[in-house]
Order: sequence, then structure tokens, then C-alpha cells
Amino acid sequence: MINMKKIILISFTVLLALFIFKVFIVSSQPQGVKIAGNGLFANFVSKDFGDSFYTIEKRKFDTVDLNNYKPLGRSDNWRVTISGYIYFPQDSLYNISIWCDDGCILLIARPGEVTPLTFVGASTGWKDQPATRYPNVNFPIPFDKGYGKILIQHYQAGGLEKLQLRWNSSSAGIPDQVIPASNLFYTDETQSTI
Repeated sequence: MINMKKIILISFTVLLALFIFKVFIVSSQPQGVKIAGNGLFANFVSKDFGDSFYTIEKRKFDTVDLNNYKPLGRSDNWRVTISGYIYFPQDSLYNISIWCDDGCILLIARPGEVTPLTFVGASTGWKDQPATRYPNVNFPIPFDKGYGKILIQHYQAGGLEKLQLRWNSSSAGIPDQVIPASNLFYTDETQSTI
């Protein structure tokens, strides 16, 4: 005769193991996506004549900290789309900002969500401007621990160029800094779609 206590104990142990696997292994990566490495992928495009854009450079950046970057030697008239995932190390309030010269748009989807938050949109940041930080005040937003999808669009019309992605969180013990490579990730999907 089978001991009912043993069956219940074994069932409980299996369920607990599955729960731990889901919470600590599966949840540590974006849902259904396999992390391929640190950094974000960028696709630079330009146009010389007409309205058609063509790719001039694809590459990976460990951090988003560009100053007078020149894709394939071009100092003016280019734009870039940078995408991947940002890892929030704990549930906390985060101040996220982006410096840009000329225009920029920043979208981040919270971990487990599809609809992104617009940090800098086309109505405010997509214009010729000197180096400007958005938002320019502390604006803490709650993020749960995990991976959030990130998308940055930036263009350089002429003159100096700057693009820098920063964060801080007093409750998470993160000083105001460029978001480090250890918190930025790309996937095989990111590489192939850019």
C-alpha cells in the first residue's frame, strides 16, 4: 500500500521545485526570449538624396554614451535606432534620463509589460537642439525587478552630437550614472531585426 504522506510530500517537493525554477530561472530573462549578451544593438541609417534611407553601420554598444560619434565617418545627417533590454536589479523607483543633441525618443516597457512608457517623445525631443537632458528633473518611476524592452531613436543633423542614457535610484543604491553594460542586454532577435 502506498503511503499517502509520501505522495503528498513528493508532490509538494515537485511543485516547489517547479515554482523555484520558474521564479529564479525563467523569470530572470525576458519572457520567451534568450539573452545573447551585454549591450544594445544599433542600426545607423543616412540619406543623401530624396527620402530613402540606407544602412551605413550596424554595431553593438556596451553602453549608450556617444559623444560626436561618426558612423562610417559621417558627422552629420544620420539617425540610429538602438534596441534591446534593460535589467532592473530590484523593485524600486528609478530616475531614467537621456541626453541628446540633436533629437531623441526613448521608450521603455516595464518588465512583463508590452506597452512602453514614453520618456521622451516626438513632440518634445525630436528636434534640432543643443545637448538637452530629458526629463530635466528627478522623475522617479516604479519598475519591478526584471528585464524591460528598450528602444531609442536618435538623429544627428549637424554640429556637435551627444547621446547618453543615465539612471539613478536612491532606494536601490544606484548613483546618477550612465547605465552600465551589466544592465543592458541584446538577444538573437535584437541582432537579426536591426
